[in-house]
Amino acid sequence: MNRFARRAIVGVAAVATMVGMLTLPRVSAQTPAAAWDGIYSEAQATRGARVYQQYCVFCHGKDLAGGNLAPA
Repeated sequence: MNRFARRAIVGVAAVATMVGMLTLPRVSAQTPAAAWDGIYSEAQATRGARVYQQYCVFCHGKDLAGGNLAPA
């Protein structure tokens, strides 16, 4: 294969790649749901608060800020 043929193939491949990049659908990452989005009912939140107070508050703190024993 001569130099001209190689350059032509590389040029066609480059153009095809750029065209493909322009025509591909753009996919964006979804933002994960948070507790503030209403995915938990009030009853679930109340049960979770009781469990947190019983098992987690000692190390993680009552305001979830963490402490000497565990992170926030």
